[in-house]
Amino acid sequence: MLGGSGKVGSGPRYESLKRQYERAVDEVKAAEQLVAVAQDALDDANEEARLGNPAAVQEAQTAAQAELPGLVAERERLQAGIDAAKADVISNTGLLAQLQALDRIGAGNPWARLAHLLVGGLLVMLELLPLMIAALSAAGPTTSYDRAVIRRDLEDVLLGPKPTNYDGWMSVEPATGAEMHDRDGDRTVLVTSPSGDFDLVVTIGQAAVAAAIAERLGITDGVSRERVEFVVELDSDEPSLRHPGIPVVVDARRGSASARFALQPAAERMDEPPWLWIRATQGRRTMQSIELSVTWSAEASVTTGGGRE
Repeated sequence: MLGGSGKVGSGPRYESLKRQYERAVDEVKAAEQLVAVAQDALDDANEEARLGNPAAVQEAQTAAQAELPGLVAERERLQAGIDAAKADVISNTGLLAQLQALDRIGAGNPWARLAHLLVGGLLVMLELLPLMIAALSAAGPTTSYDRAVIRRDLEDVLLGPKPTNYDGWMSVEPATGAEMHDRDGDRTVLVTSPSGDFDLVVTIGQAAVAAAIAERLGITDGVSRERVEFVVELDSDEPSLRHPGIPVVVDARRGSASARFALQPAAERMDEPPWLWIRATQGRRTMQSIELSVTWSAEASVTTGGGRE
């Protein structure tokens, strides 16, 4: 029999139902014996009738016929009880039935009651053990593993997921209306357009663009993928030169991709030359940045500092 524990074997519930079944079988046997006695009495009466005592035979037959239906009904009732007990044994094999049987056994046996309580206490302790371990760990000092987990979680929240590895260059060059100058680390965009407008192109690729200002773009502490996604952002201390980020997707091993920024300064005169910061980002992480200052030539309509108005 397979009970609520999932293990094969006869448990307390089985033993209880077995005893009920055995008692019902005994009662059926007793009823059958009574039927047999009545049948013997009827046979005796028939024999006496055959020998010439019709009155006694008739009386015995009447008594036997009167008792026989009740005995048959009792036998049927007991048989129905046996059938119900069998069905109960087959269907009631779950944990609740076993617990009820164990409780009935423990009511008359102190040792069985003690075993019942010990098993229940063990199950409760097993359920509470993870909570106890977590509470004790929280009360103790922070381990190196805890610090590593906290640092990883903070990085995921503040910086986003791990970046994608890449080995290449980020290059910045003017497209129209400007020239790029790099003298001893002083990187300047000289705007030559009469309107003061100019375009910048930012290229991410395996090689630096010739005649452009370039910086190495290397990421080695992330994950490797065939395609690498960047967002190129352009920021400035002059609000009119700021530009929303442009997504750039480049192959991890070859090729290049570019983002073009059309810049239109709003002011005709600026007290100081503005700065541009071009950043290549992944998630919320800045992977590389290039800083440029912007000046306008004498022909441009925008002036800075003490230049032409």
